[in-house]
Amino acid sequence: MARRLAIAWCALVLGGFAALAVTAGIPQGPEGTLIAGALQTRIQIGLLAVAAAGLLLALRLPVAGGALIVVSAAGIGIFAAFEYHPLAAFVPFAVLMVPGALLIALGLRGRSIALGAVAVAGLLVVMTAAGLAARDVYDYAFGPTHPESSVRLPDGPVRWIWAGAPSPTGARVTARLQEPAGRVRLVVARDAALSERVTTVDAPGGGAEEGVLAFDVRGLRPGREYHYALEVDGALDRTRAGRLRTVPARAADFRVAIGGCARVGSNGAVFDAIRATDPDLYLILGDMYYADIETDDPERFRDMYDVTLTRDAQQALLLSTRAAYIWDDHDYGPNDAGSSSPTRDAARAVYREYVPHGPLAGGARTGPVNQAFTLGRVRFLLMDLRSERSDAAAPDDARKSMLGAVQRGWLEGEMLRARDRGQVVALVSSVPWISPASPGADDWAGYSTERAALSRFVARERIPAVMLAGDAHMVALDDGSHSDYSGTGHAGFPVLHSAPLDRHGSIKGGPYSGGAFDGSGQFGTMTVRDDGRRLEIALEGWNHTGARLVGQTFTFVP
Repeated sequence: MARRLAIAWCALVLGGFAALAVTAGIPQGPEGTLIAGALQTRIQIGLLAVAAAGLLLALRLPVAGGALIVVSAAGIGIFAAFEYHPLAAFVPFAVLMVPGALLIALGLRGRSIALGAVAVAGLLVVMTAAGLAARDVYDYAFGPTHPESSVRLPDGPVRWIWAGAPSPTGARVTARLQEPAGRVRLVVARDAALSERVTTVDAPGGGAEEGVLAFDVRGLRPGREYHYALEVDGALDRTRAGRLRTVPARAADFRVAIGGCARVGSNGAVFDAIRATDPDLYLILGDMYYADIETDDPERFRDMYDVTLTRDAQQALLLSTRAAYIWDDHDYGPNDAGSSSPTRDAARAVYREYVPHGPLAGGARTGPVNQAFTLGRVRFLLMDLRSERSDAAAPDDARKSMLGAVQRGWLEGEMLRARDRGQVVALVSSVPWISPASPGADDWAGYSTERAALSRFVARERIPAVMLAGDAHMVALDDGSHSDYSGTGHAGFPVLHSAPLDRHGSIKGGPYSGGAFDGSGQFGTMTVRDDGRRLEIALEGWNHTGARLVGQTFTFVP
């Protein structure tokens, strides 16, 4: 009776695992962490097959069959930790290990005490080894990839605050309080002591409601440094005092720091290294956090923004400069997400709520989050390459698009207007551009027809351009030798690929004339020197120690 119960239990568990594999998918680490995603799937299917074989063997040899089931349970628990916390991964291990252990116990009933002790010891060894392995797997997949920052910000009434929407005369600031207050105002001043006040902006509704507060600042002067902080119920909160520079109205020198791809809750030293470069703008190229949200739940997105913005190193960086941010898949939805993602509406809505952005070409209430702004004589075009894209598995023809028709028209129009104004275009892509055409690929290689059309447009219209790209976990630089897909030989433009902030390194695509460098804790900079006639744009890649990995300067006379 007990043996039949154990066999029925095991069969029920395996049936449940099979149903979950079909409906919810097999656990996988983000971007094939440690082991490639396809191999992870095959191994887990193999482990289920081993458990099924153990179930059949247990009909005649319960000890041998139970042992196979226990080993399979250990493997399944370890692989579950690629996606879930070890405590959660313990559940599939336990529900399969119990019937396996019961079968072993039933098979050894009546045998010597010594043999029973060996079996118990073996089970303890398997459980301990599986637990330690699951912990290490989870730490590798989701833990820090380089040293943590030592920055610690004092507590105060403001939970987080950051500024964006680059403009010569204004800014947008969003913030969240620890708890609602009676009256909240944003104070903007010329000095760090916040004594030379320029303007104050009241929070909508006075700040009494819980949630994100948004402040639109106007009336500033171009090319100036300003400091800001929240005044909460009459008291100025200096624990989260920030700084920003307004955009120069004409030709000017400036520096932009560039990075993407960070684990959830990252507090890495790379953010301190970025802050040390004193950038005029921090440009986040996507995967700001690796949440892989799969449901249309705004609260999940709000939680991820709150976790990210309250990390001391990231908050200190955001307080030191202005930011601009465009998403990629892991902070928009699940891995490789596109326009059909169930998270589309929630991601778009919460982006508009939490991110201090400028005008969105897709609209103030809904639509894609592509946007444009100008620094000096460089026009930055941030493309939303997720919420409008076609399915990656679609045929790679003229109907397949990463941008969508409306955004494609916006992009080409912006490039033409920038050229006519004597500006260099900085194309901001959250995925790699340089890679041989590959059907089904998640980056531009899988949308090679559209990539070629854009490349031909750049060649035909003589658009002076550089590209800043993310997603692949590397720093890489190309001088334009490999970025031309127009077929004309005249559309190559410099490409700086900059990632990862806090993920494990990997190299994708290429080739790159300046080489590619994997590793964690990496970022890039774009430094512009403009004498009014020509622009010198230095594209450089760095790591968290401040070591320069690659760099090259390009000259434009737009």
